[in-house]
Amino acid sequence: MSQHVKGSPKTGGPGNASGAGAAAERGDHRPTSEALHESEAKYAALMERARDGVFIIQDGLCKFANQATADICGYSMEEMMDKPYTALVRDESRQEAAEEYSARVAGDTGVEPVELEVLRKDGTTRHVEISGAVIQHQGEPALMGIMRDITERKQAAEALRESERRYRLLSENASDIIWVIDLRTGQLKYVNPAVTLLRGYSVEEAMAQTLEQSLTPSSLEAARKAVENALVMQARDDERRFKPLTIELEMTCRDGSTIWTESRLTSHRSPDGETDEVVGVARDITERRKAEEERKRLNEELAQRNRELEQLLYFTSHDLRSPLVNIQGFSREMEYSIEELRSALGDGSLRAEVQEKVTPVLEADMPESLGYIRTSISKMDVLLSALLRLSRAGRSAPEMERTDMGLLLADIHKGAEFRLRDQDVKLDIGELPPCRGDAAQLSQVFSNLLDNALKYLDTGRPGSIRIIGWTENGRSVYCVEDNGIGISQEHQTEVFQMFHQVDRKAGGDGMGLAIVKKIVGRHGGRVWVESEPGVGSRFYVSLPGVNEG
Repeated sequence: MSQHVKGSPKTGGPGNASGAGAAAERGDHRPTSEALHESEAKYAALMERARDGVFIIQDGLCKFANQATADICGYSMEEMMDKPYTALVRDESRQEAAEEYSARVAGDTGVEPVELEVLRKDGTTRHVEISGAVIQHQGEPALMGIMRDITERKQAAEALRESERRYRLLSENASDIIWVIDLRTGQLKYVNPAVTLLRGYSVEEAMAQTLEQSLTPSSLEAARKAVENALVMQARDDERRFKPLTIELEMTCRDGSTIWTESRLTSHRSPDGETDEVVGVARDITERRKAEEERKRLNEELAQRNRELEQLLYFTSHDLRSPLVNIQGFSREMEYSIEELRSALGDGSLRAEVQEKVTPVLEADMPESLGYIRTSISKMDVLLSALLRLSRAGRSAPEMERTDMGLLLADIHKGAEFRLRDQDVKLDIGELPPCRGDAAQLSQVFSNLLDNALKYLDTGRPGSIRIIGWTENGRSVYCVEDNGIGISQEHQTEVFQMFHQVDRKAGGDGMGLAIVKKIVGRHGGRVWVESEPGVGSRFYVSLPGVNEG
């Protein structure tokens, strides 16, 4: 590089004179030319290794350029020599650069930092910051400059501006309220125009409000407690931080009403590094909140109605047994009376015409009526027993605990073994995942499902029942599949109703599946059926998994 830095005692190179003066000051008595040569070598080495570009422009031409300048401009150092400096500047900046150069050289003043775009040899451009001073080069004024590549900085600044522009565009057009407050003072520092849409206040009015004016007292207290609980104090720099949290807050409106919002709060250090801020995004959930409250009210009302119905069901099934027992007792008394009348008729004390009229009533009509009464009593007894079982299933709360369904079904299989052999039915139980539930009540559920499958098997082919299970979205799902007579589409929604029977010839009281639905529902589960007539049915039961809740 020294071959491009020309200097002599008369003209000197960059830093030549100062080097000689320094030698004289420190009492260096070596020949002046030797000191100058050493000084020149030092500065040449310094500029060779400099990360910033150093160059000299004289009469509009490049008279010196270090390696960093050549690298920035995309030329070799040889190509840089005597190159018009305007050829190194992008078209849009040439006039400005020429005027700046002329003014500085003519006025013998330095160049304040100025940003330009350098046009590289390959046609690309780089952003540079140039500063410099007017010096004497070979006896004539010249401009010595320092060039710093600021392309990455400019790109980062442009990216930041674009990011801020997009953020502001999103913020200004968002339907959620976005706000920023000083964590220490509680002073609002920013709020977007959505505050007008949701609360009725202008941005300026909202900015002038305190938290006490923006939130209802209960929500203000809730927000303070939530932030206090979430704060993490960092003593080393007194920063106050907390992890993002979500809280429902009730905000006041200009017309005196309030809205409920779901607010997402995040803390961070302000851009100026002076304060800690809280950024909040508040979404209007007033309608959702009303819907939830209405749903809660309806659920409570439904629960109360269910309790009343269960009580009615229990007392009805329980209390009707007393008159039923009376009917059974008096019907037996009537049977005894009939026997006494028969004995009385047999002694021949009645006249023939009377005996002729009484005998048919005594031997036919009354026994037939008693037969109907006994049949009705038997049906009523079955119905009341079924209702009582259903009411008990609804009244007893399940004890939710981990239940090994493999062991539970193994016990059910053992209890049904005689019936399975008697009906020549193959039962296959697969690997079953555990669930959370009441083992005794779940045993009743799957016993009823197995009983239902056995009851409606197709006698025209060997019976086959399969019980499998799996986990799905944290739930434990089980399937009881049979190859029975199946259920038509129109009856599949009715099979869980009380007293509904697919085929009355199969017997039973029609309460088994109703009890299944009641128990599964109280477990927070779901039961449904898929079936095809002549092929078979699949009953599914979804229950809480062991990790749920």
